[in-house]
Amino acid sequence: MTSAEREELRAPPAPEYMLRAGSHADGQINWLHEVASIHGDIMKLREFAMRPPREGSAEEGWQIKNPQLFDNQIKRRLDMVQRALAIQQEIYDLNHMREMWDLIIGEIAAADPVVARRIMDRLAELNAKVGLTVHAGLE
Repeated sequence: MTSAEREELRAPPAPEYMLRAGSHADGQINWLHEVASIHGDIMKLREFAMRPPREGSAEEGWQIKNPQLFDNQIKRRLDMVQRALAIQQEIYDLNHMREMWDLIIGEIAAADPVVARRIMDRLAELNAKVGLTVHAGLE
């Protein structure tokens, strides 16, 4: 299905739309930006928990000065990585779901554009009712 056909049939929004706050999603969170911001905060904790090697000493590399805080930031980083992977999995799944819907609606539209439009209109109504996408009810 071409982008023009998708626009004509009021196709569900692309996952890219769901990841960034678009014109209809002012209150939504840009998850990838948030992950990067949280990662930056965690790295600040790591820096705070460590100290650079002392001048003139035989120490190599940074040393841990606060083991508890250092351990906590590792746990936070692992949690953040797991959550980021879960988000990436959702994006992957959404892309495949979009491809499937493009294929299905494209084939229906090729056979009968009126039926395809009716299906997309009903999906839009369902979206507005139950919130399948970030801009549910704003169309």
